[in-house]
Amino acid sequence: MSYVIKPQGDRLLIKMDAVKERVVDGVFLPAAVTARQDALQRGTVVTAGAACVNQWAADMRVLIAKDGGIPVKHEDVEYVLIPEGDILAVEEEDDGLCAGIPEGVTVEDPNGVTTEITI
Repeated sequence: MSYVIKPQGDRLLIKMDAVKERVVDGVFLPAAVTARQDALQRGTVVTAGAACVNQWAADMRVLIAKDGGIPVKHEDVEYVLIPEGDILAVEEEDDGLCAGIPEGVTVEDPNGVTTEITI
């Protein structure tokens, strides 16, 4: 028999991204070390409880605090059950604009210093 996890209330079920291992200056840093260094975790919304205020779609990319939510392992996949209010941000595909500034814009600060912004 197969089971599914259905979040209750305002909770979301998030499938967590695998923590990538890093090499810094030739020194291997295992996932356990790099996970502690990062303040955020990334994941993908699987499903949302009926009491969620926002419209959460499956496959939305989200950021949560590294210790946010309750870890759940189901069929060898890592998930987190987290209240909707603990979602810190939603990641969206880059449309070539950053804070309303198009690519290749030159800005001048009050001191007359110009900077070209390339996104």
